[in-house]
Amino acid sequence: MVMVDYIQKYNKLHSDEADLDKIVPIQVFLYRRSKKEKEQSFTILTRDSLDYPMEVNSFYKIETLSDTIALCLNGKCKDIPLAEKKPNYIYAYWKTNETEPGLELVDVKEGEFYFKEVQYRHTRKEEE
Repeated sequence: MVMVDYIQKYNKLHSDEADLDKIVPIQVFLYRRSKKEKEQSFTILTRDSLDYPMEVNSFYKIETLSDTIALCLNGKCKDIPLAEKKPNYIYAYWKTNETEPGLELVDVKEGEFYFKEVQYRHTRKEEE
């Protein structure tokens, strides 16, 4: 009985180290750049009816508990698989030479660079 009490006390003291009770949301960074983009805005919808208006140099931070995110453009939905232990960057675009907007999951290094660039340009635009 003493050993069981000792183990229970030990587990209580060290439960935060195991990360068993912690649910960590997956981070998704959605952004649209300005380079070679149409000025026209478009809206991205999620399956749970959240909408994200995408103007040039716009960005959103999304958190989800699912390992996929369903994003819809013009009535067409796309399930995008997400990495759990690193940020996920989704590039929304509408190139000047294309008829419809699109979405692309990009690697972390590229996404982080362009996401920061969009944040900077957005902040400068608001200050003007």
